[in-house]
Amino acid sequence: HPAPIMVHRPSSTNYLYGIYRGPAQTSPDYPAYRVAMALVGSELARTVREERGLSYVAYAPIEDRAVAMGGLYASATLPTLVIALMRQAVEGVRTARIPEITMQRFVHHYVTAYYADNETNGAQADEIARATLFLGDPRATARAAAAFERVTADAVRHAAVRYLHDVQFVYVGDTLVIRRQNLGGF
Repeated sequence: HPAPIMVHRPSSTNYLYGIYRGPAQTSPDYPAYRVAMALVGSELARTVREERGLSYVAYAPIEDRAVAMGGLYASATLPTLVIALMRQAVEGVRTARIPEITMQRFVHHYVTAYYADNETNGAQADEIARATLFLGDPRATARAAAAFERVTADAVRHAAVRYLHDVQFVYVGDTLVIRRQNLGGF
């Protein structure tokens, strides 16, 4: 497991950012990985932000490149508790037995958000450019939503187990309020 990077900066807010390698965009795991990341992000927003009010922002970012990079992010005054909730969110997606009807509803919501995010000319141009660069086919964007719609709960769990590990954390904040070992073991 990669060692966390800790930068001491006394402030009222601490910043946690963990990154890990995802699949290549050409991988059959890619659509399920994206849905797994959306589930983790949804769980982080719910448990960290909405239920406990521990952060103004908590989510699971994705950097779409030829090989995707996933992440976990939150600002927090109680970083030890937030990191435990991050671990719980990841482990939940890795082990949950989500009923297919629930997964279909989540995926439908995800696909709707995907279309909404790509409504502008700029976003569509970006999608076409990525499809051309990473997949070799500008028409691959039209197949993306269909691939997401075929994602199953088992595929999401498989992708989560396969890719959501070996998180490299960067912590910026008061290093006296969290121990280095709390940031490891993902």
